[in-house]
Amino acid sequence: MIITVIACLLCTQADNNLYTKFVSKLRLASTVSGRVAETSISEHATYKSTVAFQYQLPNLMSYEVRTGKHLTLQMVSDEKTFWQYQAEPKHLLKQNNFPYFLMMNGCLVEPFLNLVHERKAPEFVAVSADESLTTFHGRKTQRVVLRREGKPIRPNSDPDEVYMDLKTGLPIAARLHPSIADITVKYVFEDLKIGKPIDHSVFQYKPQIAANPNAEDVLLPVGRKAPSFKGRVLGGRTFDLATEMKGAKAVILNFWGLGCPGCRSELPQLQELQNRFASQGLKVITDDAFDQDKDLLAFFKENHLSLTTVLRATCKPSAVEASYRGSDAEPITYLIDGKGVIVDRFIGDDLTELKKELAGMGFKD
Repeated sequence: MIITVIACLLCTQADNNLYTKFVSKLRLASTVSGRVAETSISEHATYKSTVAFQYQLPNLMSYEVRTGKHLTLQMVSDEKTFWQYQAEPKHLLKQNNFPYFLMMNGCLVEPFLNLVHERKAPEFVAVSADESLTTFHGRKTQRVVLRREGKPIRPNSDPDEVYMDLKTGLPIAARLHPSIADITVKYVFEDLKIGKPIDHSVFQYKPQIAANPNAEDVLLPVGRKAPSFKGRVLGGRTFDLATEMKGAKAVILNFWGLGCPGCRSELPQLQELQNRFASQGLKVITDDAFDQDKDLLAFFKENHLSLTTVLRATCKPSAVEASYRGSDAEPITYLIDGKGVIVDRFIGDDLTELKKELAGMGFKD
């Protein structure tokens, strides 16, 4: 009885805390903008950057990342075209659709961007809120503990948390654990605005100095032989892509990670394709860049997955990154034919075009 009462109190508290109210307000907005100071801390290094972002539903965006004064990443969408400029290694990507994987800044704008894809539940859910107030940079805040989809990705990690400003009802800081090599990311939010008009000129791409608008696509081109690589798969056995391809009519090669919401929603769809077409010669192979075996095994068990998953950490250092450009821009999927030639590439978790390609290759229910 006591446990039930405590659980009810926690639920009521979570429902009424400032973060939950913020998410409700965010999901009713048409625009959101602001700046974020990000600090990524791992055992080996600390990386600091600043982010300026502006979004307007359904598909207008401007997003810039700077290290000091140096522009390292710029993404702009003007409704018709999406541009991505990266300084190192320098490339300029142009595509005709708004990416599905842009869930930027986690708990801050993810619920807002989910509206583009009609995802009803936010990625982050408040599970408790401190009754005692906390002072952050001289401002009184409420500390709220968060979880992703109701469960932590890494069972033994510290809780994700966000600090809500009592005066404005907006987040001013957060600490998240994105399941990437035990990294902790600290955010400090500035100039956050919700539902305010945005000048449309910010959504026009402005070419960067020395950026070649005809630069090679960040992904491997169609018609190229798929590079092979070796490593170990989840479960222990050794892996060689060239060997895996032998006898296959087609291979789907997918790059993903637990810290990517689109990736996690995409994997069950890939499992379905494997189940449907394995007897016709389809093989689905996935590559996980950062996560630990125990976390992957728990995720696979919970979602009834049996896909061959290569552990990036077991491959020769930089072998995958050097062979497959864009392998960290999750989710990335390559479709490879029986001769080992890339026939198409896909960014994001929408498998509609991939399924059409498979049908064109003769895969039928």
